Amino acid sequence: MAEPHGSGRRSVTLRDDRHQRSAGGASAVTESSEGRDRLLRPSVISVAQSLADLIDEITVDAYDAAEQLSGFLQVFQDEVTVPASATVLGMAIEVTGFDVEGDERRGLVAGCRHQKTSGTLSLADICFEPASVAGWLHAAFRTWLCLPPFPARRPPGWTWPES
Repeated sequence: MAEPHGSGRRSVTLRDDRHQRSAGGASAVTESSEGRDRLLRPSVISVAQSLADLIDEITVDAYDAAEQLSGFLQVFQDEVTVPASATVLGMAIEVTGFDVEGDERRGLVAGCRHQKTSGTLSLADICFEPASVAGWLHAAFRTWLCLPPFPARRPPGWTWPES
């Protein structure tokens, strides 16, 4: 299995194709007809770099994808207080724990509970509160998996890893 991210430092490149040259040669930013495009702000780059730094810290001593996955499991178990509130397909759930089921292709799983039903779901499919430790770690995990992260930001006051 190919490793989602290699060891070592990575650079983060964001692409913005909305710049067009006008007849006078000046660069202009255009908006899509749906109005979804926005200017890239320095905070977008700093979030991407912060996630890359977090991934590097979690996977620093790992030699392969299985060891990197174990690093993510360890930090989720150490840093996320369970039960943790989350959603799946817009439905509120509680995450009760994290594990690896022995299949590195499935990745990390989460024990989940909704009303009187419980089960195991792929951690990649769960969405946590954006400003929570779980949400920030989850954004790093999805980035490591080469999936787009759900909205997240570093929680205020969270100091892992201790410097």
